[in-house]
Order: sequence, then structure tokens, then C-alpha cells
Amino acid sequence: VRYGSYSPGNYDGRFHGNVSAAYALSHSLNTPAVRLAARLGDGRVRRLLLRSGLEPRLTAKGIPSGLAAALGADGYRLLDLTRAYAMLANDGILPDLTLLPREGEVPGTAPEPVFHAKACAMTAFMLRSRPFGTTSFPVAWKTGTSNNNCDAWCFAFTPDYTLGVWFGNKSGARSADLVGAEAALPAASAVFDLLYRDRPLPAWPDADVLF
Repeated sequence: VRYGSYSPGNYDGRFHGNVSAAYALSHSLNTPAVRLAARLGDGRVRRLLLRSGLEPRLTAKGIPSGLAAALGADGYRLLDLTRAYAMLANDGILPDLTLLPREGEVPGTAPEPVFHAKACAMTAFMLRSRPFGTTSFPVAWKTGTSNNNCDAWCFAFTPDYTLGVWFGNKSGARSADLVGAEAALPAASAVFDLLYRDRPLPAWPDADVLF
């Protein structure tokens, strides 16, 4: 795949042939995401990212990303990314980001959803198609590894919880150990095992309702 001087590849360096959207998403294939972004257009993709609460931090510093924005090259905060995944678990409505309970707050009008609730449910179905670490119940999840192994990510959600995990060095130094599936995924799996240790397992909608 080549767009001008930009030639992205999959993390494993392999060509997987014709794959479904579910396979491409759940296996974190890069080239299908870039192909889709190219067809949608840079402006449309960036507008959706902004509506999802993802403010670019690297492009604001004058570092252009182009189609690499589809792979997270704009740079986002852990809290903002976690909030965006919480939106998928919240029927497409972007939740408020709060760190402490707000006392006496009167709920306002529900915001317009960024994505249709059924699209979010189908995406969650795709993201929970693979086993989640050592966790025995279905969890929707996605890992990520930044260029040069500087960041390892894992985002996971159920109808009850959304979790974001980041591993990295404060200095930004790279490390061969900073791989999302090898560093952040096991930690996220352990947290979900604890979250559901004394409560009912997540109740996902029946797949027949989605397709």
C-alpha cells in the first residue's frame, strides 16, 4: 500500500489477503484502516475524530500525520482515548469525563450520538470476537503499539466498564517490551477479572439482534 511517500504496513509485516472488516479490526491490521481513511477522505475522518473527543496533540505542534491519523499518529491522551471507547459502550453518546463525583448536578439534555447505537453494538461484537487475555468471559478490546515501540496500549469495555491501559516511559524512550498485546493486554485482563469477581458477568446483546 503506497500513498505518495507514505507506505504503511501491518505490525506483523505480513499481507493477510482478503479479510473481513471484523478480522481486520480485531487483529489490528493497519493497511485496511488506512485504505478506508483514504476512501473516506482526510477531512471526514478528522471531523469524526474531533466529534469523538479526540483532539490531536502532535499535529497541533506542527507535525502533520495525513492518512496516518487513522492509526493514531495525531497523538491522544489516555483519558480521551478511553472516553472514546466508552462512547462505543454508551450507544454512540460521548460521556462526560469526570474524575470525581459531581454533587447536586442537574442532568442536561442528552447530546447527539456520534455514531448510531447499532453501529456501536456491531463494532463491540467485532472487538469481542477474540479471547481477552486470560479472562474467561467476553470483553470488547483493542491493543495498540506506537511507532518505535514507545507506547503500549489496551482499551477494553463491557456494558458496565470501560478501561484504558498505557505502558511507556515518561521520557518517551522506546523499548522492545512496549507492545500492546504483550504488556498492556495482560494488565487490562487482570483488572477485568477483578472487576467481575463478585458481580454478574456482562450481558451483551444477542448477535441475532445486530445482524
